[in-house]
Amino acid sequence: MQRRITNLRRSDDEVVKEAGLLLDFDEIARHGRMTSEESKVAKAYGIYATRHPHFFMARVVVPGGVLTSSQVRGLSKIAEEFGQGRACITTRQTIQFHYLRLEDLAPMMRELAKYSLSTFHGCGDNVRNTVACPWATVCRHRRFDVLPCTKDTAEFLKAHRDLDNLPRKFKISFSGCEGNCAQPYINDIGIVAIRRKGRDETTETGFRVMIGGGMGWDPFTAKHLYGFVPKDKIRLLCRAVALLFRDHGDRFNRAAARLKYVVDRLGIDTCRKMIEQFLDQ
Repeated sequence: MQRRITNLRRSDDEVVKEAGLLLDFDEIARHGRMTSEESKVAKAYGIYATRHPHFFMARVVVPGGVLTSSQVRGLSKIAEEFGQGRACITTRQTIQFHYLRLEDLAPMMRELAKYSLSTFHGCGDNVRNTVACPWATVCRHRRFDVLPCTKDTAEFLKAHRDLDNLPRKFKISFSGCEGNCAQPYINDIGIVAIRRKGRDETTETGFRVMIGGGMGWDPFTAKHLYGFVPKDKIRLLCRAVALLFRDHGDRFNRAAARLKYVVDRLGIDTCRKMIEQFLDQ
């Protein structure tokens, strides 16, 4: 009898994620340990297990890399209370606390919420921290300040639960000018501010968009998706690209589970057509 196969092959990580992405860190602390399955899911909450037994790392999401003075004071307080007095700044504009104990995770998250901060999507298979040129608001070469669009896009994507489970991490960057300070060609979505003359000779502002860049053992340069996207449409486009990755990324071989392989396999023209279908939904 021919065996009927109705599902694509899934990696062990995918099997764990499909079982559910909700965790109760208070309950985990009461149990006194985090299982390997819980450890995989915890990444979606910005929590990593470490090689040091009984200690964890937490990554705080900071869209665009800008904090208020009260948030900085709050992070300092949290570092003193839970993180051995240290906070690390990453190359993707997040804040990391190390050597957190299991029982510290839930209280630390509650403290972050008091300052409108979160570790949610700091790690894991989802849309990671959306970054911007570090000189976005002050660079004299900027076409316009991309920081508001960076924050708006980050909040928009985080609000969509259908993007919580992607094949792997998904990274977006905003650059304010052709200097490409946010490295658009090595991100899943690279967005660069531009100005152009409209049909009535007025100046229009928007973005040039590239997709499918990435480094690692197999580096890819992002391909041009659109030469001009209006500012008010960029968050919708980012969601459509993320949906393309969600539905067509490799969920069996995690080494090949990045958007760059989807673009390389399907071609940029096919990807563009699929993205436009998502935009029409």
